[in-house]
Amino acid sequence: MGEPSTKNRLVLCFDGTSNRFQANSADTNIVKIYEMLDRETNDQYHYYQPGIGTYDADGPISNTRYWGAFSKAWSKFKAKLDEGFAFSFAEHVMAGYKFLMRYYATGDDIYIFGFSRGAYTARVLSEMIHDIGLLSRGNEEHVSLAWYKWSDYCRSGYKEDNLDYIKDYKKTFCRKDVKVHFLGLFDCVNSVANLEVPLFRRISPYLRCPPATHIRHAVSVHERRAKFKPTLFLFANKHLEEPGEVESFKEHWFAGNHGDVGGGWPLDKGSYALSEISLKWMVDQVIAIDPSMENKRLAWHKTDSEDPDKGLDGLEKRVSHIHNSLERGNGKKLGLIKHDLLVQGGGSSWLGRRFWWLLELLPLSHFELEGDKWVQPWSSNIGGLRDIPEEVAINNDIDPSIDLMVKAGVLSDRERPFFGEKPFRGYPYQGLWNLWGLVGRRKIKTKPVSVDGDSGH
Repeated sequence: MGEPSTKNRLVLCFDGTSNRFQANSADTNIVKIYEMLDRETNDQYHYYQPGIGTYDADGPISNTRYWGAFSKAWSKFKAKLDEGFAFSFAEHVMAGYKFLMRYYATGDDIYIFGFSRGAYTARVLSEMIHDIGLLSRGNEEHVSLAWYKWSDYCRSGYKEDNLDYIKDYKKTFCRKDVKVHFLGLFDCVNSVANLEVPLFRRISPYLRCPPATHIRHAVSVHERRAKFKPTLFLFANKHLEEPGEVESFKEHWFAGNHGDVGGGWPLDKGSYALSEISLKWMVDQVIAIDPSMENKRLAWHKTDSEDPDKGLDGLEKRVSHIHNSLERGNGKKLGLIKHDLLVQGGGSSWLGRRFWWLLELLPLSHFELEGDKWVQPWSSNIGGLRDIPEEVAINNDIDPSIDLMVKAGVLSDRERPFFGEKPFRGYPYQGLWNLWGLVGRRKIKTKPVSVDGDSGH
């Protein structure tokens, strides 16, 4: 920890759907980041929000003796429903907004981290602050109005008529020049009921690029579920109203499914998680953006005397061991697992696997890549891989650990990333076999490309 800074740093951490503190290896990267932050320093404020679906965002309807049991049951039911459809998304955004209202002072630096829908919450919060501003302290009654006026503006397609109201509101009630300094996301997905666009309205597979000074997005290569398609920044920077407002941006792709990038999978003793690699990358990115400006850098726990595996040094040690083992070809001894909730033994229960396949077979609206454009057909996903834009290969944004995993036998050669529009979305009949667990893994005919750009075999 360096010298005391002249301004504060505010750190907000939004966990993924159904994720919360577990106190074991199943904690997500969001919990791990929060745990590594130095919460004893006087110039750094911290906020952690459990994932959507882990609690009733509205609170119990009553605490009386007569209504207590019903209240608890109703809250659990609402939380489970929320896990699937994210009806409480607005409340989650506004909770983070209120934290910033309470603690932000002019000149403070804001850092926001998120995973899954928590990453989407982080993106939306960043954009809301930019568009409608940050209300002055003590105006909590205004937060709901600010949210609904701003979200109406977004759903309208950012029409000028709505923008005039937003600008006047910002000028009258909000503080000036509030901006997110760092936005760090793990596999951001948009599966939010109250922000999904109505039928037949044209939308894009990305949000407007949030006006954070520095943006980092860790993305899953191997996630296949239709309800977990990523919202990317790659093409969003072409639509920036003020291109200079983002100083640095990286979207980096990692091996594994959604939870292998953001964390949350329990580990057997002596095993390592794929999510450690993306976590180390994110922490390195945060530290690297302000290497010479001590008053802007986050304060971290470098070591933990009670548990040497925790803190920055513990993370460095674990990931170095993973890389060294992969380079020596001993990757299988690490216990690294690429999860896939659509196959038997891929991390999902018998019932859960059938639920996910039901969604895969339904004709849902989702995005596919055609050339350099995203289209939105109504079709069954049938376990189709994510579309990875060719620019990802050009920019060398595939993590080199993927090549190491292929060479070490952790991943097969056909599990290398495929860039651009894929020739096949999937095989319906084989998808049906997978539905009943009769085939362990769906084969996908693709032309794999390695990180250095050479074609696969």
